[in-house]
Formats: sequence, C-alpha cells, structure tokens
Amino acid sequence: MLITNYRTTGLPPIGDSFPYATFSAENQYTLCKNFTYTILAGLEYNHNASWAIGTGYRWFNAGCFNGPQYQRVASGAAVDVGCDTWKMRFVANEWFLELKIFI
Repeated sequence: MLITNYRTTGLPPIGDSFPYATFSAENQYTLCKNFTYTILAGLEYNHNASWAIGTGYRWFNAGCFNGPQYQRVASGAAVDVGCDTWKMRFVANEWFLELKIFI
C-alpha cells in the first residue's frame, strides 16, 4: 500500500491541534508492506450459452497501516506526534450482482 500526497486543508483548529488549522505528512511517501487476501463466494446461472447472471460476496483485507510520525503544520513547523500516529485497518466487504451477455 502506498499513500502519497497526504494533506488536509481548511480544518478548523480544535482540541490539541489548536492553533494549527492544516497539516500534511512530513514524509511525502509512506510505504507499508502487508499480507493481503480476498475471500470470494458466489453463484452463477447460465442460460443457453447466451447470457448469465451471478451474485456473490467479496471480502478483502489489506492489513493494518500506521501513519507518519511527523506532521507538518500550516506555519511550516514539523510536529513529532510520536505514539499518537494514526492507525488504520483497511477491510472491504462487498456484495455484487453481475449480468453477462455472450456474443
């Protein structure tokens, strides 16, 4: 997973971010390597080799990602957020329906 150009703009300063209204990642690229996998299950019905309809469920797990340790604020100063780096788990659930027409 590669996250590039991570930044926000126009956020009102609240809580611990005061007086900083905007911030961006100190490092432009954050590279994270994880084991990822997808699980699929579905059914399909074919009619006279002319069309088919199918449905199924897809579950995708891309693992966990930790954000950058340094944030650059609007004034240009770099802030070390240390152990408060944001953590994210990227998982997607999807139900799908597909129609195929054979030519």
